[in-house]
Amino acid sequence: MLAGCRFEFAELHDAAVPKDSPPQGLACNTPIRLGDGAGTELAATATATRVLATWLDESGAIRAGGAVIAAEGATGFSRAPMQGGVFTHVAVAAAAKSERVLGVATDATGASFIGVADDATLTYGDLVQSTIALTGPHGAASTGIDDPAWVIAGNDSATMREQAAGIAFTQALGPTLDCGNPSNRTTLVTLDGRVAVVDHVTGDDCDIKTMTSTLTSIAT
Repeated sequence: MLAGCRFEFAELHDAAVPKDSPPQGLACNTPIRLGDGAGTELAATATATRVLATWLDESGAIRAGGAVIAAEGATGFSRAPMQGGVFTHVAVAAAAKSERVLGVATDATGASFIGVADDATLTYGDLVQSTIALTGPHGAASTGIDDPAWVIAGNDSATMREQAAGIAFTQALGPTLDCGNPSNRTTLVTLDGRVAVVDHVTGDDCDIKTMTSTLTSIAT
């Protein structure tokens, strides 16, 4: 289900309304149903005009959908199934300075398939393959710059290490950066000039690191 609300502080806060009064309503569009998912494998992103989501259905196939945002309305659309097969993790991220979207999916063998599409059609061409396996739906993010436009991170089956790789608009991979020991769950968060890498290594412990947007160095 996808819904959008307009949050404007000036409209939500009214000094004349008593603090213990019922909450004021929000201006929301009617929720749009996109489809059924399975578990927690749902990833979402947004561009200037669209909200996009990808998820895995019960068979492991990739589903996708979203909504075109115009004024205070939203028109839903879907591309389902985008890709058949049995996948374990899927992620999606919008580029910071272009209405292009990165899609990444990891199958049961640990291979990842990477594609770049425009946000209008969500049509991916030939996919590029990587040995970096996603460990969750937050293993892809915008870098905030044009080159590389995105970064993915996860456990690399070739090096048996946690690795990050930049991805260009052309789908070219690189540069790569070693992020340490394998992680049970890797989450990427875009910062101002850097990208945070949050790892679940063991037990209840998490490691937090940041790397440069150009993937040239990493700090613990």
